[in-house]
Amino acid sequence: MFGIFKNKNQERNQGSDSDPIMEGHAYVIGDIHGCYDELCELLDLIEADAKMLGAGPKQIIFLGDLMDRGPKSNEVIELLSNFKPSYAEPVFIMGNHEEVFLKVLAGSVSALMSWFEFGGRSCVRSYGVKNLGEIHTNADSLLFRIQEKVPPRHIEFIESFQDMHQFGPYLCVHAGIKPRVAIEKQSSRDLRWIRNEFMAYKKQHPLIIVHGHTIVETVEVLPNRIAVDTGTYDGGPLTAVRLGNDGPHILQTVPKSVPKKEI
Repeated sequence: MFGIFKNKNQERNQGSDSDPIMEGHAYVIGDIHGCYDELCELLDLIEADAKMLGAGPKQIIFLGDLMDRGPKSNEVIELLSNFKPSYAEPVFIMGNHEEVFLKVLAGSVSALMSWFEFGGRSCVRSYGVKNLGEIHTNADSLLFRIQEKVPPRHIEFIESFQDMHQFGPYLCVHAGIKPRVAIEKQSSRDLRWIRNEFMAYKKQHPLIIVHGHTIVETVEVLPNRIAVDTGTYDGGPLTAVRLGNDGPHILQTVPKSVPKKEI
């Protein structure tokens, strides 16, 4: 599925010599949440689109939350940890699910408890860990088995993620930014967890924020932000927005008719 969206703010930006320069194009992908098949489908769409555009620098920016909730977190992380396309440079942003994942693997039982409440069970199953009911009887033993199953290279890969990435007049983050706070003073917690305060803010930010984290039924292209998490683990499409001087261009997988709910 494809579409082109413009707004007045972007048209103004394109006409100003003082605006940040965009060289080439960037594809920004929303929350994947363990949906490996949808990821492969979207990457195929991106590759075909990139070839259609021809020469010029290109980036593929992943907004975080690669894992949890969907069925194939292990496969997603394995694929992306080795993802080195010839046509684009990959960039990875840290999401709140990656943050908790790292805390669990660092040995936090309390993080493990909370993680299992918002998607961690599916991630653990994808690594082949069984008997998850032990979370209630012997959490330390379960944590040890999880640590044994997750390859060190997956941990190193996720630890390398960055908090934000700028592309021209756009700032790519996982959740959003705290309104009225300078970009360089944003906390990692807000960048990965903020929701209502950011989503309700209508005024301009220093840059146009491209984010995931909060599910939207359709891509939201607003004067101050672009929301691209369309709830793929819950049956929606997986979305990428292509940024460039020709305006935001939307690429999406085909939505699944049956939502995928964690058991």
